[in-house]
Amino acid sequence: PKPQNPKTPKPRWKVNDIILLMEIHSAKNNKLIVFFYEFMGTAFLLYAINMRTDSHSAFGIAFTIFAVILIGGPITGAHFNPAVTVGVYVSNKHWMEDVNMFFLMIFAQISGAFFGCLMVNLSLYCGDESVARTNWNVPISE
Repeated sequence: PKPQNPKTPKPRWKVNDIILLMEIHSAKNNKLIVFFYEFMGTAFLLYAINMRTDSHSAFGIAFTIFAVILIGGPITGAHFNPAVTVGVYVSNKHWMEDVNMFFLMIFAQISGAFFGCLMVNLSLYCGDESVARTNWNVPISE
């Protein structure tokens, strides 16, 4: 084995330790910021998914995911999906310490999903009664 250089500092944390935390340390004392980022990230993601129009819309969805991860990742860990939050929570070593954060993130994501769907509905709403509509009152383009 190769001898270690005594001048090389040892890392204080491992990658697995960071992955298994429910929240990033930069948001440890500010739950409102975590709620806001998870709420808005999920809302924008649902808005992008539901506003797709053609085969090129996959690029818009991918760009939205990329943007919300870049913006919210350093703050919340960029879950933006309750399934990801549950997966991280189940694999967490310190699950009793993070139970409040778990419920906060799930509530933010579900609330953000409803808000994203509301934004889609308001974006597609048309007050003209002569326009053909789907069962959800969305105008059908000809």
